[in-house]
Amino acid sequence: MDLQVKLSDIPIGNPVTVCQVTGASDNARHLMDLGFTSGAIVRPLFAAAAGSPVAYSVRGSVLALRRSDSDLIFVYPCTGKGDRA
Repeated sequence: MDLQVKLSDIPIGNPVTVCQVTGASDNARHLMDLGFTSGAIVRPLFAAAAGSPVAYSVRGSVLALRRSDSDLIFVYPCTGKGDRA
């Protein structure tokens, strides 16, 4: 069963693990350079009043992404076994 969903669909506060970044190579490379790489734990922290951008905690940093960018990141729920965000 495939549990991958877009990062933009994850509710605030729920930690997830990145499984892949899609999109044009320049966009995907930029997101990976920011820390959104396979296996990274990400936690949505808060959203702007209009819903975009959303601030995410990833690899010790807080980064804001537009919905169009977070749509390119596919994640799955954390297992709860040692996962931290």
